[in-house]
Amino acid sequence: ASAACGKGKGLFVGSLPTGWENWGWNSDAFYNDKSVPICGDAIRVVYKGNWAGFRAQYTANSHQGMVIDTNVYKYLQYWIRSDGEHQDIQVRIMMTNSRESAKPTITSKFLQNEKVSEKWTIVHVPMTEFELSGTIDFSGVYFQSPKATTLYYSNVAFVASIPAPQYLTAPHVDVQRCDCKRHLLN
Repeated sequence: ASAACGKGKGLFVGSLPTGWENWGWNSDAFYNDKSVPICGDAIRVVYKGNWAGFRAQYTANSHQGMVIDTNVYKYLQYWIRSDGEHQDIQVRIMMTNSRESAKPTITSKFLQNEKVSEKWTIVHVPMTEFELSGTIDFSGVYFQSPKATTLYYSNVAFVASIPAPQYLTAPHVDVQRCDCKRHLLN
């Protein structure tokens, strides 16, 4: 998979792996949605009301979470899209030894179009945005919506860096050397 597809410390792609559970509230999660054009399946989350949440909770070890070194893994990366309604979501990282989460952040701060849209978009949230540094004992991540809607998530991972954009290159055509019929455009 390419770096944009969650190369790093992957959390989930189209379903929650063994050792993870959905601890969401006022929402339904549907796994292995096939609407993703890149990187595999997605999780479709139907938020049933205001401030409903989808929470992916690491449960493999009840006494210790997943250890993440934020000096190595500097970003939380995920792909996201909506069912057409442009909106924003809140993202939090949960810590094992605390009932509180790290500082929440808003997705729009990291999107060029400022809202989650119907187009698949990759998001990179710096771990410093959550006010986290050093080694953390991570227990989960949650995505909360301020209103009822449907959102899709895929390839949630901690990554070391933001991949450079990939640009398609077109073949060079030298119009001065072209042996073709030329005519004026009206």
